[in-house]
Amino acid sequence: MVTQAGSPQATVTDASGQKAATVELYESTNNGGVIKGNLLATFTSGAHPGVFNRVQSYWSPAGGNTYPYGGKSTVGRGLDAGETNAPAPGAVFDLQLHPPNNYHLVVAAYKVQENGTYDVRNLAVRRVDGNPNQTVRYRVFNPQSVQIANLQATSNRAWVTDANTYALGQLTAGQYIYFAVARDGTYSWDATEISWTVTKTGP
Repeated sequence: MVTQAGSPQATVTDASGQKAATVELYESTNNGGVIKGNLLATFTSGAHPGVFNRVQSYWSPAGGNTYPYGGKSTVGRGLDAGETNAPAPGAVFDLQLHPPNNYHLVVAAYKVQENGTYDVRNLAVRRVDGNPNQTVRYRVFNPQSVQIANLQATSNRAWVTDANTYALGQLTAGQYIYFAVARDGTYSWDATEISWTVTKTGP
């Protein structure tokens, strides 16, 4: 994932290194769902002032010490203090999301670039901060905005992984797959790393 100033906010390059898909970052306008609101408006190239976040090159509503956000982790996967159960590949800098202080979600909407048959797999999530008794939810939605996966990450900084493959069927260019983070009860220290794999088959 590459976050950047301007448009698009973020891109992710395929395994061949030849094609890039767009990712849009926003706060949903409905509780527990992914209805699209305004895209996060301000890009900050440096690190977030709240040092527990360990994020840089991030989009947020107004820049500076604001939430929600979507940005690039400053710590390579598997290399953080107390981090365990990291999925392969190691040492990559994951997308990091922080939810808003309400029941909306912070969303990374993956825009389908080509017609084809798609699935989602290799879902994984961890809380970056180790403050006790805190949890977050990593929720994934299909293009019809129906939730297909829901993972909970706790304050022990361990990665939580999902071995399932979620078939999305035939999709057309311009549809979205939604990867989102929600507060889970209280709202504090909810910096959250996520990962996924989107696979397309067919012409």
